[in-house]
Amino acid sequence: MHSSRCFFLLALLCLAPRAAPGEDSARMTVFALADGGKVQALHYMASTVGGATTYAITTLDGQRMLVREQDIRSRTEELVPLARLPEAARTELRKARAAAAAAQNAAEARAAVQRAMVAAKRTENEALAAAKAADADVAAALDVFAKAEALLKIIPARIAQANARYDASKAELSGLAGLYESIPGRADYLRSLMERAAADKAVLEGQKKEAEEIVARTQGAVAQLRARLETAQMNLAAARAETRMAILRSRDEARELAAEPDGGLRIGKAADGGAMAPQPDAK
Repeated sequence: MHSSRCFFLLALLCLAPRAAPGEDSARMTVFALADGGKVQALHYMASTVGGATTYAITTLDGQRMLVREQDIRSRTEELVPLARLPEAARTELRKARAAAAAAQNAAEARAAVQRAMVAAKRTENEALAAAKAADADVAAALDVFAKAEALLKIIPARIAQANARYDASKAELSGLAGLYESIPGRADYLRSLMERAAADKAVLEGQKKEAEEIVARTQGAVAQLRARLETAQMNLAAARAETRMAILRSRDEARELAAEPDGGLRIGKAADGGAMAPQPDAK
């Protein structure tokens, strides 16, 4: 009779539903000690000094104890309904979960700030490259414009020189034609001078026309390039401002973390497997 009742109770225990992780349960760490004892840890921290590891354990009833690693036989986890925990343990668990959630939020915020900084710096670099390219294009256009203008300033004098050479040769050829009969080849020489002067004039006039076209075309191009440069400089200024804002946000985040009691760091292990804030007396 007694054995049948024990078997029935054991069957009920085996068939009873196991608690699932969630708000109504907590995952506890169970330390099996070398002396045969067992400690259920609400949370714990491990520290290693001189090669020796020591666990600072907070038990379910809020007691704190130090256990050397060589005194621990095994470490396992089990799921415990919150209703079975003492009120002090539930309070500690709520604090640990809140700390873990805060740490997660802080990490996500830092990651978002870091992504914003990287994106802002990338945008700034792209804007700087665009501004440099636009500035180089303006400089190149102005150089072409200046060379064309300089050519236009000297071409009229060169055309006048070609005209003078042509007129002088023509005058000598037509005014003193009778004398050339006694100077072999003189007439041919003067004619060649006239031809070269006319050819030089034609080249110069072609260069003048091309330079005038370059000046007219470049004037419009320079205006457009300067507008593009101005836009690029404005974009660069906006990108640099955004980078500065991202840096300031990052510094504000760092100051906020530094102002927290634990410096924004969450270390150790909570009862439900999350991060926990270190206890004041943890070693």
